[in-house]
Amino acid sequence: MYSDLLSRTTLMGSLALALSLSGCGGTDSASTAGTGSVTFTGLAATGAGIANGTVNVRCASGLPYTGTTDGNGVFTLTLGTDRTLPCMLKVSGGIPSVTLYSFAQASGRVNITPATDLVVARALGTDPDVNFNTFSPANGKTIEANLKAAKTYVNQQLSDITGSTFGKDLLTGAFSVGDADDEILEALGAAMNAAGQTVAQLRPAAQGNIGISSSVPAFLNVPANPNATANSASQITLTWTAVAGATGYNIYRANTSGIAITDGNKITTTPVTGIGGYADTGLSASTRYFYKVVAKNSVAVSLGSAEVSATTSTANGGGGGSGLTCDTSQFGPGAAVTTPTAEQLASFARTYTGSEGSYGPNPGDSFVATGSATLVLNVNGTATYNGDNYTPTSYCLETLTGSAGTQLVIHAGAMSHFDLKTSGAWSGYTSAGKVVTDAAYSGGGGNTSLGSLAISGNPVGIAGAAVPSAFNPTAYGTHPTAAVSWSMPGGATPWYISINGHVVTSGSAFGAWQKQVVLAGVESLGVSFDLPNGHITFTNVSLPPFSVAQTGTLTLNGTLNVPPATGSAVTITGTGTHAAGTGLDAPSASLQTFLLGSTTKNIYTWNGGKGVSIQLDSYSSGLKTVTLTNSAGPSWRILDAGATVNVNTSAKTVTFSTASLSGISPTTSSITLNGTLTLP
Repeated sequence: MYSDLLSRTTLMGSLALALSLSGCGGTDSASTAGTGSVTFTGLAATGAGIANGTVNVRCASGLPYTGTTDGNGVFTLTLGTDRTLPCMLKVSGGIPSVTLYSFAQASGRVNITPATDLVVARALGTDPDVNFNTFSPANGKTIEANLKAAKTYVNQQLSDITGSTFGKDLLTGAFSVGDADDEILEALGAAMNAAGQTVAQLRPAAQGNIGISSSVPAFLNVPANPNATANSASQITLTWTAVAGATGYNIYRANTSGIAITDGNKITTTPVTGIGGYADTGLSASTRYFYKVVAKNSVAVSLGSAEVSATTSTANGGGGGSGLTCDTSQFGPGAAVTTPTAEQLASFARTYTGSEGSYGPNPGDSFVATGSATLVLNVNGTATYNGDNYTPTSYCLETLTGSAGTQLVIHAGAMSHFDLKTSGAWSGYTSAGKVVTDAAYSGGGGNTSLGSLAISGNPVGIAGAAVPSAFNPTAYGTHPTAAVSWSMPGGATPWYISINGHVVTSGSAFGAWQKQVVLAGVESLGVSFDLPNGHITFTNVSLPPFSVAQTGTLTLNGTLNVPPATGSAVTITGTGTHAAGTGLDAPSASLQTFLLGSTTKNIYTWNGGKGVSIQLDSYSSGLKTVTLTNSAGPSWRILDAGATVNVNTSAKTVTFSTASLSGISPTTSSITLNGTLTLP
């Protein structure tokens, strides 16, 4: 599979492909189930994944087949060898409840989305609803003959409506919820909703020579959740929630309420990219300013957001309170940084713990912890690091891109800085030039702090290379696509042991061995979790070679360590705590908002680290679904939380009151959540 000449980039790309099938965000890759077997994997989505939908398949010959999507809209269907390609696929029911069609010419990846539905309608020349139950080889030949032109047509319509086209094949390209192609589906859904059109209503236009865009004009949602915060006598920071399909945002300002969206009120010479926010500078002291935000792309401009306002502080009062200043020269041009108020500074006051160490001299070398790191930040801005006085010369509140919230960046001179989050996560550099991370330091440093594995079996690497008999990791969490990983340095090709969803992988310059267990879970391989104490144990975990470049079986035995999954903001009890941990310490939440017909769906996610996260899907209809995931494998869910989960958007809190979550198959344990988290 690999050669000694392959770069780290090639190796990492190959591992990322191998791991992609069961990533928790809804991404998966094509697979087959033996010679002649028909297998489909893919994502059913309207933008948001279609959770728990029914997937029906009709092929040129053979019996119909029925499967389901998971909570993220991902499906894997193994039809066996008694069916003949091509096949039509249909998803129905689920959340959101829609009926969409797709088409597969070969085993492997196939998506089911509004775009694939319109491709099938265009290529077939009739409504897929009419032909699905009687799908025949003749239907398949008709679709195949017109497929290329149908994809071109649909992509052009997407461009006319959303300003963008799919970067991958509409039917078979691998995409995930939240990526660029998914944003196109979100923008299409917003435009259809604004025009009062459904996919079924657009099929006749697709079948003829009528442009879909004639029924669905270009449209962008209004930027939601605008907020204005005065940070000083001369600066106000604006934030808002992303708009699907937008490529930029214009900011409008006035000194009186009732802003008109005119060039005279626009203060951005070029659209603001990203969604982190915008720092309006050079303002007058003690003055109230009013703002609106407008989203745009190459074909559409939204209406103005709700109007927000803020008042700058007095000229001698500053924005940051006594003794606080922000050295903006420490940041790149246009960075959304401000001087924090005394109250904002106080919200970051706490004890931060982790490790200090360094990376090796070669690109890609792993982090090696050499000692513990403890920073104590007081409410007045004074601080100590590892017991010694640490004197910040700059305090900056930075608004991060996406929905990542804010962080406090403190500098001590030109060399040292720390990036702090209210969740307790932090990183940075000491005045001695050592790297600091929030990974727990377990003592000793080097090869002993993260555990070890004994390697046995009969593995033989690339070109007969011998596989070492032991794995003594020096770094945790360094693999870019794995949920949990440990590594050993090895120049440009370090050795990784990784767990991601339902996949365990061992890979390095001598080759890769991998086992994926979609239906049985990694615990069926011999992987056991003790997250409250930070241990993951491997007992006779047997991995076959990933490709013909290696031979033999690689067997893992031993225990590797991770930071303990504990916390008090939300406590976790029940039989699943071994794999879920005992709680989260109120990490910052991310927010995604979707419009599903007349229903609004807000998705809040709290990533507590250690591969554990809580996701709340809150619908305007009152339905609340809660999922807790250990992205290395086990997960739990309650589909309708009812009164056990209280969402208070005014107070920006969500409270869990004995919310009981059942294990998602194959997990058989259960957990109970109690406590309060903060909404963005």
